Amino acid sequence: MFSYYIRIWDKYRKPVLSLAIVTRKQPPPSEGNHYELKAFGTELRYTYNVFYIRELDYHACLASQNCVEVALGILAQFRRIPRWKKKIEVIKNLMRLGLNPDEIHLLISFVDRLLPLKPEELAQFEKHTIEEEKEIKMILTSYEEKALERGLVQGKAQGIKQGITQGIEQAKLDDLIKILRIKFGPIPITVSRRLKKIHEIEKLDQLIQLAIQVDKLEKIVSEINQDSKNKRDRKNESNHDNESGRLV
Repeated sequence: MFSYYIRIWDKYRKPVLSLAIVTRKQPPPSEGNHYELKAFGTELRYTYNVFYIRELDYHACLASQNCVEVALGILAQFRRIPRWKKKIEVIKNLMRLGLNPDEIHLLISFVDRLLPLKPEELAQFEKHTIEEEKEIKMILTSYEEKALERGLVQGKAQGIKQGITQGIEQAKLDDLIKILRIKFGPIPITVSRRLKKIHEIEKLDQLIQLAIQVDKLEKIVSEINQDSKNKRDRKNESNHDNESGRLV
């Protein structure tokens, strides 16, 4: 840690915060918060901050107004509840903080990776998430993992690059539909079909963020309608330009 500290300070000449995050359940006898160098009458003592995961209080983390502290609650030792329920409680308390979509996605991805669930735990998680649909407004996603799972299979026939892209599109579409179902209940077939025709990753990202924020499904439908209209207008404009070019 001292080596990194020196290199960062030497490059930027700015104050550097050093923080050691200790994840061991039991501290070793030599554990401390400083590093010393002594040679030829010269002495240097480097003192750093230490954060002990083992000292986290689960209920205090969940009650915090600090989003990072709430997310760290996933690491707190608390064996009275199953792992899947612990994950739900942490996510619910993150949602109550009113964070923007980018922040909440980042933190939930953090929680997702720190506490991966086994298949049987995931089944319980999904079951109780649906039962509490009015409280849970975000679905855990790991786009890269889903893309790898779906995309690489397709990639054998269609090429790795195309397969991964399609995997990402499908993962985002799945997450969008899940969010809409949790917030608004069953999705009309007509809406579902229109969503499945969207293949632009950027547009799916936009709809996911919108789905988290809006309180009515009609607002999603309105956005899809507007997007379709814009595409038609651009296509008509392009056709008109081509016709003009031929006449010239």
